[in-house]
Amino acid sequence: MQSSDIANHAHGQSSTRGQLLRQPTNRLSLSQLRVFHDDFMPNYGFPPGDSLSIESFLEVIPNFHVLEELSLCNRFALSTNPNDQARQHTPFFAQRLTSVKIEDFVENIALIMSRLIIPPSADVALTGDPGRHLGNDRPGQYLSDFRKMLPRDEFLLPAMANYEHLEIRSELNECELCVKRPVGPSDLNPGGLSLLLWTHHDKDSDAFPIEPLIKGLLKAMISGVRAIFPGAPITHIEVYGPLDAVPVDTWVSTLVQFPALRRLSIDDNKLKNPHTAFLDALMTRSLPDSALLCPNLEFLELYGAAHYESHLRHIVRCLQDRTSRRSSILQEFMAELHGYRSCVSVGKVSEYRRLFAGFAHKSTFKFKAAARRRRERTLGDPEWMMLYMHQDEA
Repeated sequence: MQSSDIANHAHGQSSTRGQLLRQPTNRLSLSQLRVFHDDFMPNYGFPPGDSLSIESFLEVIPNFHVLEELSLCNRFALSTNPNDQARQHTPFFAQRLTSVKIEDFVENIALIMSRLIIPPSADVALTGDPGRHLGNDRPGQYLSDFRKMLPRDEFLLPAMANYEHLEIRSELNECELCVKRPVGPSDLNPGGLSLLLWTHHDKDSDAFPIEPLIKGLLKAMISGVRAIFPGAPITHIEVYGPLDAVPVDTWVSTLVQFPALRRLSIDDNKLKNPHTAFLDALMTRSLPDSALLCPNLEFLELYGAAHYESHLRHIVRCLQDRTSRRSSILQEFMAELHGYRSCVSVGKVSEYRRLFAGFAHKSTFKFKAAARRRRERTLGDPEWMMLYMHQDEA
């Protein structure tokens, strides 16, 4: 049977997929398999009894001699003894793998990743289900889940030594850590690693307000990210989430662990928080000998809010401080901010655009103004006005 025919079987009925792994006569066929996509969606009518055991899959992994693409989605029941299973199997070098996508319980992902040695050029996307509600756990426990999805031995994922671009994202029902290799002139796909966790939330409520939990999760992710990627030579960090969750000391203690940083992009997910704590961190003098935090920073991007002119002055003060201590300006500065039209006039926007241009070889400043409500109103008031009911861009 040709590899293309095997792939078609893997895309076929659920029973056929199960037989492909369960029957010993198919082991030779698996050795010819280049693409293995196996998605199990119970709501789509597949029989529950046909779900595969993680043990069966771990046993046949060494038969995937020429496998290039592996995609698994909700295929396995939760492993009851993941530590024992991990010790029972020797890792297999899947030297032709270019793409790995797994969505399953965190413990099952950990077992599969401990079974494979993945080439540095492969693109890896892991989406884990912790199997619990965020409200029942401290945000720090999700850091353990991120680490758990990665193989215990770094040699199983050699690309960890090449990842330079880090993204940290916290939203309503998911959080993600993503790292990528540098893009070369001939790279169509630089390869990367995405770790995503479901937080099992799709809406906020008065009975269970989740915004404080999401904020705690972002703070925990920023604080613990270096421990998850200890050897990665990170030069570029992007943060997306509620910025008011992260205090100055968290920014300082985290960024000091990435001395090679050249680019920072800080994005408030609701575009309502200014970058106060982050800017204070960049100006800190708490390091030994008052050393400059992120001394190699050349590119700075800010997305968020500047409700008052004082928020813009704060940015200028930070850029002035760093320029004087570095004796050089940034390569590029970019800011896209939202604020009150009554507090930051069009003339002020032009003035700050000129000021920012003096701190970088290339500078871009966009300001989106919103009408400020004239007096406080309650949500029950039919005349209540949304803060951003009308927007202009300057």
